[in-house]
Amino acid sequence: MLNSWEDVSLEMYLELIDVIKDDSYDDDDTKSFEIVSILLDKSLEDVEDMDYLEFNKALRNISFMNEPIKSHNCNVIKLAGTKLELINFKDLEFGAFIDLEHYFTKDYLNNLPIIFSILYRQVVTPTTALNKAVLEPYGSWLDIRPQLLEKVPITSLYEVLTKYIDFRQGVYSSYKGMFQGDEEQLTEQEEKEIISNMTTKERQEYEQEKRVGKWSWTLMLLKLANNDVTNIDKAASMKVFEALNLLAMKQELNIA
Repeated sequence: MLNSWEDVSLEMYLELIDVIKDDSYDDDDTKSFEIVSILLDKSLEDVEDMDYLEFNKALRNISFMNEPIKSHNCNVIKLAGTKLELINFKDLEFGAFIDLEHYFTKDYLNNLPIIFSILYRQVVTPTTALNKAVLEPYGSWLDIRPQLLEKVPITSLYEVLTKYIDFRQGVYSSYKGMFQGDEEQLTEQEEKEIISNMTTKERQEYEQEKRVGKWSWTLMLLKLANNDVTNIDKAASMKVFEALNLLAMKQELNIA
């Protein structure tokens, strides 16, 4: 029986969000049945067959849903008995930051298990009185760990999301103008109207900018690798601010 948000896993939370955001339900009662079925881990048919008293008792037990999620210390979690620590966002590899951007801009809620699996790392060397912990570098675990992270309580992860969003906004604010696509996206109709008023040359330049925007992260990595594809992995392993500062310098000094 669930008694608080502590008992709700990330997987359950994502299912709840899907239901709550879904406007296709015929009425609120049907949506309530679906929510109860998720939280009680019962089929929708079993929930619909519950008598009035039993159903209302279930609703009282899950009344915590009306309360905010109270996060606790989110720096350490355990997956399959192994301790993982939350990486200091400033220590993120540039390649990891790029992957996070991909998952944040493509249905980020359903990508949360993947996002968290990038942010939490195994401890290679524990923290000592003289040195901070050494965490594993970004690796090829994205096909394994997300499924394990789905079982972690949402209270252990919720605060991480808000903290990373703040960090991400700070990055974009500090390096404003460096990223393609900072501007608000145009609708198809708005784009057609703007293009119709352009000269042929302006239209060609606009299409070129769109093509560059599509490959902007790859171009950044290539620039960091001095246009040598054999150095791409090395560029991707740079710390995020180290990479961005170098790119900003190259941009300001017009260095290829």
